[in-house]
Amino acid sequence: MFIPEKLQDEMSEWRRDIHAHPELAFQEKRTSELVAARLESFGIEVHRGIGKTGVVGVLKSGTSGRSVGLRADMDALPIQEANTFGHRSRHDGVMHACGHDGHTAMLLGAAQHLARTRHFDGTVHLIFQPAEEGIGGAKAMVDDGLFRRFPCESLFGMHNRPGMALGRFAVRSGPMMAGGAFFDIDVAGRGAHGARPESGIDPVLAAAHIATAIQSIVSSAADARTQGQTMGAVSSLNSLMAVLGPLIGPPLLALVSHLPRGDWRIGAPFYVCASLQLAALVLAVLHFRGQRRARLAAQAATGSTA
Repeated sequence: MFIPEKLQDEMSEWRRDIHAHPELAFQEKRTSELVAARLESFGIEVHRGIGKTGVVGVLKSGTSGRSVGLRADMDALPIQEANTFGHRSRHDGVMHACGHDGHTAMLLGAAQHLARTRHFDGTVHLIFQPAEEGIGGAKAMVDDGLFRRFPCESLFGMHNRPGMALGRFAVRSGPMMAGGAFFDIDVAGRGAHGARPESGIDPVLAAAHIATAIQSIVSSAADARTQGQTMGAVSSLNSLMAVLGPLIGPPLLALVSHLPRGDWRIGAPFYVCASLQLAALVLAVLHFRGQRRARLAAQAATGSTA
């Protein structure tokens, strides 16, 4: 499909404007107003405030009663941008680091092209979703009557892929991207001075084993013959947080991570297996630490060094 150079330049301008003014989940007021204003300038019917800050454009052509949806996300992430180009984020601690500025600009470009050419028969719903980054923007739009008010026989979306050659697209059947199912693990121990670790219960060691085990869940619990066809399996450890400094052993250490959401009927054994693995590791590590502590206490009481 030929895209006029003028439209390419406009899409680049929109993208850079949105990138320079990122907004977090459900705070996309400027972005949604920019989207709505552009759609109206294309002659498209606009509906604001769907799922708080979501926008839907309705474009009709011909006489068919069929309809499809094209969807993009608009929210940014709580990340400090380190870039130095002219359209870098103007908001401290907020950045379009996942490419939603590009997604929004691409859908606006598609909207303008479809409105100008009208080479379709039916209705196209242009869905600009807020709060994609784990906050539930899609659910908010659905709960606000998205598909009741704007029915879609099919819904299409896409995601940028850094590193892919310009002009190339990647498609596949089955799952393409994972949704995050977040969890936190608190590993409780007992604080001690760094010079006397035997007098405490070290949660760092237990957490280190858990972190290693998390990375092995996919390879040990998911069937390599089917995981790519039916569910898609990803595990990711995002952070570890201790509560005390280097000389004092932490009494509590937290691991923050997530596993993908998928078809629960397929995913249930995977999650159960993962939970059992983690629980067994925690219990085993704490058990052996307790045994070691008891043995050292007995040795101290008898004066033995064996």
